[in-house]
Amino acid sequence: MSALLTVSPKRITNGAAPVVDGYCDDAAYNADPHPVSLRYNEGTAAATAAQVRFVRAGDFVYACFSGLPRGTSTAEAVVLKFDVNNSADSVQQPDDLIFMLERDGRALSGRGNGSTSTVLDPVTQGMIGAVSATTTSWSAEMQIEVARLGGWNKLVRMLVAHDPGAAWPRGSVAHEPGRWGLTMLGEVSYRVNLPLVVR
Repeated sequence: MSALLTVSPKRITNGAAPVVDGYCDDAAYNADPHPVSLRYNEGTAAATAAQVRFVRAGDFVYACFSGLPRGTSTAEAVVLKFDVNNSADSVQQPDDLIFMLERDGRALSGRGNGSTSTVLDPVTQGMIGAVSATTTSWSAEMQIEVARLGGWNKLVRMLVAHDPGAAWPRGSVAHEPGRWGLTMLGEVSYRVNLPLVVR
């Protein structure tokens, strides 16, 4: 027996603007009912997961990563990548944007360059960030200008990652936009129908 399974892209919904302080307990993030999960050490006794919640407010996209396991380097980073025109290229292009926040609080922005490499901006553009940490985990919060992403009410592709460690969507590749997750920036009429086979 077969049927069609309707899958909606990740939606970044409208809400109140959170305070960008590196903590993810702001009530504004309750506007995201389906947070992204970043999974570590799956299938082992050490399996854990971090959560990433998104909200849009005014002229900004906000993202907060909570429960990130601490690595050995303060240069470990959380990463958001956007294929802003949903071109789904085989490698990241100059119009694919990258935002990074390191555990030491350093915020970086950049773009693709037609290869597996990333080109960082000399001066960080379009974002601010903040982090907080305990002895075993840390959190990271970003505020990104929507103008950098081409405005609201559009479909983009997004990669969410803790580098090194985990990424969403599962099976994604950091330099391949075609394997990043479909994401609605606001209200977009769009559905993907996938065949569902029941055996």
